[in-house]
Amino acid sequence: MQVFTFGSGPLKRLMVFGIHGGSEWNTVALADELIAHLSQHPELIPPDNTLILLRVVNPDGLARGRGSDSRGNAHSVDLNRNWRTANWVEQWPLKGCWSGYPLNGGDGPGSEPEVIWLRRPFVPALAAPAAALFLLATGLRWWAIRSLGAHWNVQVMDSASLGVVATGPFRWVRHPNYLGVFIEMAAAPLIHTAWITALLGAAGNAWVLRNRLRVEEAVLEAHPQYRAAMSGKPRFWPRIF
Repeated sequence: MQVFTFGSGPLKRLMVFGIHGGSEWNTVALADELIAHLSQHPELIPPDNTLILLRVVNPDGLARGRGSDSRGNAHSVDLNRNWRTANWVEQWPLKGCWSGYPLNGGDGPGSEPEVIWLRRPFVPALAAPAAALFLLATGLRWWAIRSLGAHWNVQVMDSASLGVVATGPFRWVRHPNYLGVFIEMAAAPLIHTAWITALLGAAGNAWVLRNRLRVEEAVLEAHPQYRAAMSGKPRFWPRIF
């Protein structure tokens, strides 16, 4: 989903387009015109406003064209009938409907990812500690980078000739930078209650780190001076792991 933001005021307003995909292609076209116009004239947004435009809620339906099968999402669910309401039903009478193409309201109210994304609540009790964790993790990451100095590189490099860094957070753990990145990627989505993104991001990051550490530690531990300085320290958390 593509989101465009204009303005930076405290009053946030959301406009949603294309919930019925290809059968409402004209609303997506309208969104594109509005986005282009506001990009050229950002002064039109009042100073106390932030306007958020969600260009198309149902990209799967839009990709099918303008036929009768373009109203539902990839699961053939009519997103407009998937909201959490007291009168939600899986099926409804087709009399008066513009098309008899088989659609449904989903496995249950709010079952579709598009609807879950739009209805994601903001929970201050979760957002505050998640934001604090994110800031602390960012501080740890930059502390590690500053301590590494000339050793720091995004690629696996053999920098043993420059010496072994055992200062800063490296006094206690071998890979504080990776710990900071892992916490950042898990905490940032939780600020806006995106727990699915947090779980998937953490799992993906753990998989990447597992493969990278296998290569990186093989290079580092080939040097006696690194083994002497760091072999007794945990990877990520002092005295634990």
